[in-house]
This record gives sequence, C-alpha cells and structure tokens, in this order.
Amino acid sequence: MINYLNNGGNLYIESTELGKDHNGTEFFNMLGLTFLGDGGDFEIEKIIGVNDAMTSDMELNYIGGESPHYSVDQLGGLFSQMLFCCETDHGRMFLNESANYKTVSSSLVIGAVANGDSLSLKPYIFAEMVNYFIEYDPYVSVNENLSNPFKSKNFPNPFTYNTTINYALKQTGLVKVEVYNTSGQMIRQLVNRELTSGEYSTNWDGTNCNGEPVKGGFYFYQINVGNDVQTDKIILLR
Repeated sequence: MINYLNNGGNLYIESTELGKDHNGTEFFNMLGLTFLGDGGDFEIEKIIGVNDAMTSDMELNYIGGESPHYSVDQLGGLFSQMLFCCETDHGRMFLNESANYKTVSSSLVIGAVANGDSLSLKPYIFAEMVNYFIEYDPYVSVNENLSNPFKSKNFPNPFTYNTTINYALKQTGLVKVEVYNTSGQMIRQLVNRELTSGEYSTNWDGTNCNGEPVKGGFYFYQINVGNDVQTDKIILLR
C-alpha cells in the first residue's frame, strides 16, 4: 500500500479502528493523522461537515444501532484536513494530499450514514470524493473560468426550507433559472427575463410550479444566459 501511494495512487479507507490498527506505522503517517484514542463507549449520533470545499453545512445522523459502528476511533489531523467531526468535536473523516498521492480516511462506516428521514447522502459524499481525486473542483471551475459570462453558487446546500442561488452576469442577456429533477424534468422556473450585468439572487423553497412541496432528494438548477448554460446540484432534505 505504501508503494502504491508513493507511485501516485489515491486511496479511500474506512475502519472503526483505523487509528488503533495503524497507529505508529509509516502507513498511518502517510494518511496525515494522529490517533487520539480508542472509541471505547463513546457513541456517535451525528456528524458535522467542517470543510468548506466538500462538506460544509452538512449535518447527518450516524445510525449504528447497537453495532460496533458507534464505537469509532478518535482521530486528529497531523497535516490533513478534517471533513467531518462529531458532536464532541473529535475528527471522524479527513482528506490528505501530498505531492504523490491523495487519501480520504474515515473512522466512520459510510454504510451507517443517513439523515433523519433516511435519505442517504452517500452518493453525494462519494461524488465529492471522486471530484477531489480527479482534481475537479466545481467551485473553482466556475469562479475562475473568465470566459464564462456568469458564475453562480447556491447556499445552503443541502437545505430543508429554502436555498438561495446567487449569480453574477458579465453582460446583458435573457436569463433563465430553472430547477430540474434527476429525470431531467423541469419542476420550477425561477427566472425568465432579460437582465443587465451585475449580481443577482433568487430563492427556491423546494416547491414545484404548482406550489406543492417536492420530495427530498437530488435536484439540479440550470442557468441559461443566451447560448451559455451552467448546471449545478442541489440536495433537498425532507
């Protein structure tokens, strides 16, 4: 595994005893972690995202039941970045990037993560990890692409009651802002008018064109400015 990482490999690793099993080894040092203590009897009920690029504003339930999934090692970041901590502020998931490799290390079991209504956000979390591994940062791609006539970001995301889509236009044009479900069906049009250059925002309250609440899950907002289109994901928690 050490040779694999040194030769440019990337790794996702999880174990409730990640620190206990590997503490003091060269491999553990390559993860950029410190072992703070065995999980023991300390149970985890929630995990909180603390990384601005990948997990900020995410608060998820950790459903381990009576299983050992609750008793997970307490980790700290040596030279890695924390993704998730728990209610006691102990680190539970970290990412690390060196000159040769990238790792995401977790003392959580992803299979036990869900929100209060059992909407699994595992696909979202893993998608962000894949983006990290292949060096695709959607925020950087949008904000630093100067040829793009607009840039946007919605906050909060995930959201429960209302999310605001902020966008900036570099030129005058007909602007459409629309929300789609994962089947590609438009469920709500938020903006459809000509706007001059400047900064704008519009809100989506999680309802369709009839004013009816939609189900929790993955959605996409799309901004059309002339012939240019930008699409980004939204997660609605119910």
